[in-house]
Amino acid sequence: IDGHIIAYFGNESFQKLKHSTRNKIMKSLEVFNFSDCRGRIFYFKADHDVKGMQANIEKLLFEVKDVIGLDKIKILVFDRGGFSHKLFRKLNETFNLNFITLAVKNPVIVRQINHIIKQKKFKKFNRKSQTEYMIGTLNFDFKKYRTLLIRNEGDDKIYPFITNMNHKKLSDTELLQYYSLHWNQEQEHNAFGKLGANMHSKMLQKQVFEDSNKIKARHKISTKINTVETKIRDLARDSNRIICLKS
Repeated sequence: IDGHIIAYFGNESFQKLKHSTRNKIMKSLEVFNFSDCRGRIFYFKADHDVKGMQANIEKLLFEVKDVIGLDKIKILVFDRGGFSHKLFRKLNETFNLNFITLAVKNPVIVRQINHIIKQKKFKKFNRKSQTEYMIGTLNFDFKKYRTLLIRNEGDDKIYPFITNMNHKKLSDTELLQYYSLHWNQEQEHNAFGKLGANMHSKMLQKQVFEDSNKIKARHKISTKINTVETKIRDLARDSNRIICLKS
């Protein structure tokens, strides 16, 4: 599963998000694509109410369950946008799914990573590899997750991958390989020809969407504020007029 910000050029009131390629905040929606390991998108969902990746992963799973069944999903892979101990608990207990994701490096996670690095040494996947790795465990929400710390040789930047699978289900090399397949979707997402223009999620930027509940609520509040401000200005004008007449 991966999320993509799609620019919206319609005239409707719309949420604003940071568009990375255009490098500015603009009217946008986020599209969450569900793809196979080759990156071929077979299901996607447009979110124009700023629900975010965590909520949309749950929605996608319920919907895909009705389409193909969750038994077809061997490993669910997503990036750090879906990092949430509540989501992990649901993936384990509600959906019974194996998953791989990147951990968010908040202060608690960073302290644990630093502790692992002090206890062990980085290894290479093979003699020619530029990538070094280290195995450890990260704890959050009173649960332990197998962790693979990755860095390029001579680089201090560390990428912490976590999974709910043990070594018998997934080797260290496979863990990295399967997460890397996640990037196949980037090419598929940008290729109009493979899906057909009308089916491609980028076509959504030309669609007209009704205002979402959040946007309607903000609009109502703004209208009330403008009404109150107008009344205040009218009262101030009337009071000045009375003062002038008295003087």
